[in-house]
Amino acid sequence: MPNVGETLKQRRLERNLSIDEVAETTKIGVFFLQALESNEFKKLPRGAFPKMFVRSYARYLGLDDDKIVQMFYEQIAAAEAVPESFAAVSAPTSRSMRKSRRTVQLIAALAILLALAVSAYLVYQAQERGGEEGESSSQAASKPPTRWTPPEPKPAQAGTPAQGAAATEGAPGQPPFSDAAASLGPAGFGLRLQAHDYCWVRITRGETEQYDFILKPGDSFARDFDGEISMKLGNAGGVNLFLNGQPAAPLGQRGEVVTVALSRGNIPQYLPKTEEP
Repeated sequence: MPNVGETLKQRRLERNLSIDEVAETTKIGVFFLQALESNEFKKLPRGAFPKMFVRSYARYLGLDDDKIVQMFYEQIAAAEAVPESFAAVSAPTSRSMRKSRRTVQLIAALAILLALAVSAYLVYQAQERGGEEGESSSQAASKPPTRWTPPEPKPAQAGTPAQGAAATEGAPGQPPFSDAAASLGPAGFGLRLQAHDYCWVRITRGETEQYDFILKPGDSFARDFDGEISMKLGNAGGVNLFLNGQPAAPLGQRGEVVTVALSRGNIPQYLPKTEEP
C-alpha cells in the first residue's frame, strides 16, 4: 500500500527536483519536507500545519492534493490510532494547552508582584522603625532632644494672656487665634493641629529640639514657635492645621506622609487662596 512519503518522494524524483528546489518554491523548510518523505510525521508542528504542508507539497508536484491529504489522515490513524479529524482536533487542543499555560504564568506573575509589594512595604516599615529607634538611641547617648509635654498653666497677669495658653477666641465668626506669638519676636508664629483621625507627628527645630507624638481623633496640639520648624505628618489628611489662628489649606490626603517647613514668613503660602472680586 503506497504511503504519503513514498508518493511524494517518487514524484519529486520523477520531475528531477531537488529537495532544496521544492523548499525554495513551496516555502516549506527542508527539515519538514524530509520528515514528510520519510513518514516521520511527529517531527511536524502540531495543529493545521501538517495538512497545509502535505497539500502544498502535493499540489506543487502536480498530484491530487485532496487524495494525498486523505491518505495522510488514514496513515496517521493507522499508526497512532487517532480519528481522521486529527488536524482539526489537535489544533484547538494545542491552543487550549497554550492558553492554560498563559493563565498559570499570569497568576504566578501576579503572585510574585504581590509578594514583592508586601515585602517592600514590610522593609519600609522596618526601616522607619529602625531609623526612629537608631535616632533616639544616638541622641540619648549624647544630648537628649526636647520632647513635648503639655505646658503647665501659669497664672496670667492682669491684662496679659496666660503664657502657655494655646489659643484664645477671636471675634464672633472668626477662628481662634494665638496672640502669644507676638511676644516671641518677629520670627514667632502660632501652630495648632486638630485631629479627626489618628496621625503621627514629628516637629523639629534646629538640631536638638524635636517633638514626637500621636494625635487621636479629637486631640489637638498647640504651641508657639520662634523661628523655622520642620513638621512631618504621618496622615496629612487626618488633621486640620491652623497657623496664627487661621485655618490652613489641607496638606495632603488621608494616609499621605507629608513634610513641610514652616516659618512666620511662609505662612501665607499655606493659607487658602482667596479669589479677588
